[in-house]
Amino acid sequence: QQQQQEQPQQPGQKRPLGQTKAKSHSKQHHHHHHHHNKLGDGRAALPGIVADERTVGANSSSTPGEGLAETRDKHGALDCRQQLALKADHAARPIFVCPDGHIFLETFSPIYKQAYDFLIAISEPVSRPEHVHEYRLTTYSLYAAASVGLRTEDIIQYLNRLSKTSVPPEIEAYIRSYGKVKMVVRRNRYYIESTNREAMHTILQDGTIQAARVVAAEVTSSLPSTRPAPPQIAGIRRAGANAAAASGAGAGANGGSNISVSVAGAGFSTQVNPLVDASGELSDQALLAAAEAAEQQAGLPTDLHDYISMLDKDEEDVDLVNPTISFEIEKDCVEDVQKRCTELDFPLLAEYDFRQDTSLPNLEMDLKPTCILRPYQEKSLRKMFGNGRARSGIIVLPCGAGKTLTGVTASCTIKKRTIVLCTSGVAVEQWKSEFIRWCNVDPRLICTFTSTSRSIPPENGIVICTYSMLAKTGKRAENAEKVIESLRKHEWGLMILDEVQQLPAKEFRRVLTIVACHCKLGLTATLVREDDKIKDLHFLIGPKLYEANWMDLQAAGHIARVFCAEVWCKMPPAFYREYLKPEHGENLKRQLCSCNPTKLNVAEFLIRKHEEERDKVIVFSDDVYCLRTFAEKMKRPFIDGPTSHSVRQMVLREFKTSEKCRTVFFSKVADNSFDIPEANVLIQISFHGGSRRQEAQRLGRILRAKKGSLSRPEEFNAYFYSLVSQDTREMAYATGRQRFLVNQGYSYQVLTRLDGMEEAERTQGFSYSTPGAQNDLLINILTNKGADMGEAEEPGSQMEVDTGVITSVRRTANVASMSGADDMSYTEVSKPAKTPSKHHQQHKIFKNRFKHKAK
Repeated sequence: QQQQQEQPQQPGQKRPLGQTKAKSHSKQHHHHHHHHNKLGDGRAALPGIVADERTVGANSSSTPGEGLAETRDKHGALDCRQQLALKADHAARPIFVCPDGHIFLETFSPIYKQAYDFLIAISEPVSRPEHVHEYRLTTYSLYAAASVGLRTEDIIQYLNRLSKTSVPPEIEAYIRSYGKVKMVVRRNRYYIESTNREAMHTILQDGTIQAARVVAAEVTSSLPSTRPAPPQIAGIRRAGANAAAASGAGAGANGGSNISVSVAGAGFSTQVNPLVDASGELSDQALLAAAEAAEQQAGLPTDLHDYISMLDKDEEDVDLVNPTISFEIEKDCVEDVQKRCTELDFPLLAEYDFRQDTSLPNLEMDLKPTCILRPYQEKSLRKMFGNGRARSGIIVLPCGAGKTLTGVTASCTIKKRTIVLCTSGVAVEQWKSEFIRWCNVDPRLICTFTSTSRSIPPENGIVICTYSMLAKTGKRAENAEKVIESLRKHEWGLMILDEVQQLPAKEFRRVLTIVACHCKLGLTATLVREDDKIKDLHFLIGPKLYEANWMDLQAAGHIARVFCAEVWCKMPPAFYREYLKPEHGENLKRQLCSCNPTKLNVAEFLIRKHEEERDKVIVFSDDVYCLRTFAEKMKRPFIDGPTSHSVRQMVLREFKTSEKCRTVFFSKVADNSFDIPEANVLIQISFHGGSRRQEAQRLGRILRAKKGSLSRPEEFNAYFYSLVSQDTREMAYATGRQRFLVNQGYSYQVLTRLDGMEEAERTQGFSYSTPGAQNDLLINILTNKGADMGEAEEPGSQMEVDTGVITSVRRTANVASMSGADDMSYTEVSKPAKTPSKHHQQHKIFKNRFKHKAK
């Protein structure tokens, strides 16, 4: 168990103080025992590493690390002292490599930044609290490492240099067992390439791949004579302040550096600070100086000097020793080949040679001179364009860290026809405004395709649309059919998928079959889903190219420093009695928790307090009845599913620009892609079960960097309150929801009482502080029987239909809902003495007919 410590309040720091309880977040590793843990081609997998990334036990006799299960203590900890011996200078080395594939990194090491960049390239982060990070090697993480140019021998060499112990032999064998196979798009033709002869031999023996080969083409072998030119990433220029943040915790600050990259030349033309190299990182000279200083202080081993100077450079090296073997495949068979290679445990790493592509016309666009990329944005793009080609894959950046600008820069670099997919109409408008803001493309070449905008896209331009508009099945409007036909007949150089974790949903997967594109870039802040479909992204899009550390970005001032609190709210006795009744359904119980009067009073107190301090507040509620009722009581605007697009834009504009509008209520429609940079306080009244993704996405609404954050780095400048009904199922859901953010390094304080609330209730009163108001609310809830809960959204099912309304695909409904009687209740009354005849209720034309029937 990992005890979360209460964060101390800084001098002058404002936040509601209250009685707190320490909350422990336990992280359980479930070990499933498999007796035959083998990969498809007979290669043994590590304990804890299988193709579907589930954790398995280590007691199988057929896997490396045999006997590890018997060396666990009563707490489940693994005792590796017999298998792994510490090096004499282990104190100066930053990582532990365990036989089960887990890696632990000390963040206080002098070379933490370099070690972190290496580990994030070869492994998946598990947990990243303040002092020690945990990672694990997986099948897909090794393929991602291969995609950014890391060779297997380099990975083993770097692990040996960084590790406090020798690298376990089963880890070395596991890393060596994976080769690198690429699918390269060159001049609109598809080639399979590799420098690994054994991998190519295995692939060529397969019948499916043999049938997909172009008959006239031969297997060619070539040895490159020169290195390719460096990638021409569109107009990158970093200010000195940002370069200082790039040096990270271990390398020291680099103030005043200024790097500008020219697009016109064949390579990079740079103005460089002597401490910074052409890749934007600290130069070898600076790194060695920092390493020597650290060695004097902590005895840093000399072999780590070579590691520091070689790591970044090797990622862009080309293998000049082993020849490249390639053959061409039919264009129509690309998806079949991708699927078959994945089954053979050789997933294809898709690359697009856009500089040699003459089949698609170039799009005149470039970043504006005023555009300045942050260090982590530049690094993520170098992972995508590291070898002169565009790699398909996923970039993971925190909410508010500039994912949109990263996508715009990728489009400016490729300079080909681009299509962007978003989750809502609001997100479409935001992407369009960001393209116009950051690059010099002609606005007439940007076309939007939503429920309210269906213009025919230009022959060579940028199209921005929603997933649902593109994936919609069934009959469409005539103008929508013309747009779809235009999208189908063109080939696209780049497809950007915003909130890519939505793609594995059944409704959205088909967008990849509608539009033919050469390179796919997925952007997200939360690469998690509550189902098992997240791993499908490795096949649908590609490997994860880069993932930023939330805490590092917070320390550098790139995202807000957030105070997270879980506020426990007791239910009044009348509400709690109804909650405990077994005859009540789940919807009704959830609504009783959401509409807990104590919770609503706490929310009202927090809204008043932060509005007095001139903060901008957003309130989230999944329960639509609670949302509308409370917003109307507070006389604040709200946005939910039925709210029209024009009203949404008007409310958001008022919230951003007006001093009078300081609080807006949202349903779950604002979970994704709503850009509200002014908001710095979020109050969550009700939520969707234990969804980790929703918790992180909602936190992201207030993560935009705030003014003056660098001048006061230790102060909180954003506040996240999650209100939980005490002694209900919401408490269990809250713990599950917080797992993702806790693993990113965040901690929650549990507040049982808010200072000043009792005084405010006595002097000012709250909307639901009187017994009469509470009883009226309870009667309405029991009458509705949870009918106004709102649709229960399944993971990944959020979509926009043609009316512009965000709804869900599935929902539980009753006959009343189907007849439109959600807001009605049935009450028996005495029958009137005289009932009007049916004849008086009919039109006069039909009176004779009824008379004839009566006879």
